[in-house]
Amino acid sequence: MPGRDIPFMDQRMNLVSWLDRLLMPHHLYLDWSGPNLHNVRDPEGLLSDLPAIGTALLGLLTGLWLRTGRTVKQKAVGLAAAAAACLALGYVWSLEFPLNKNMWTSSYVLVAAGWSLTVLTLAFWAVDVRGWGNGKNKGLVYSCLIFPWLVLGSNAITAYMFSELVPGILERIRFLEAGRRTNPLAWLADHVFIHMPDAGWAAFAFSVFTLGYCFIPVWIMYRKKIFLKV
Repeated sequence: MPGRDIPFMDQRMNLVSWLDRLLMPHHLYLDWSGPNLHNVRDPEGLLSDLPAIGTALLGLLTGLWLRTGRTVKQKAVGLAAAAAACLALGYVWSLEFPLNKNMWTSSYVLVAAGWSLTVLTLAFWAVDVRGWGNGKNKGLVYSCLIFPWLVLGSNAITAYMFSELVPGILERIRFLEAGRRTNPLAWLADHVFIHMPDAGWAAFAFSVFTLGYCFIPVWIMYRKKIFLKV
């Protein structure tokens, strides 16, 4: 059992995977097979659903706060306080329960919420408190820092769908290079991103690349005033 017989956050035998194999062994997501290893796991299993619900509720509470009758400055202060509280609690809790996006740990929920609230606070302060982007202020700041996020936020569901669908489609476009089969994403990784000296910046660059091709369809939809909502 994780935490007693093996490390609590073991990649294949963590508490989430252990419980999933115990309760629903035939409904797992990932399958590792080898000559001496036959372990299966689901990185987003039953236990991971609980903190994921926490993420959704934090977003809901943020929306309710912005819909209150408080002044704009009070709302900005509240957002900033919530961001600081989430970051502090998340990083302190991570000392005992590590940050892990794959398993969506509770410490990750708090830290991710904290940084998300930080960005939201800055955007709220710039647009609603300072008035950047309103009226005559639609200048360079609006074009570079506000408009792209306005476009993405207006069709966030569409952007997310493209981020999931496009990689799956590109991975099925296969061709030969130097005698081995590859696909457009693997080719980009091998010829562009892998040459970056720092692995973290390489991952960040790939994320920016993904954001770039997801921006194109939502920008077209924004210009045509098409907005998908649930």
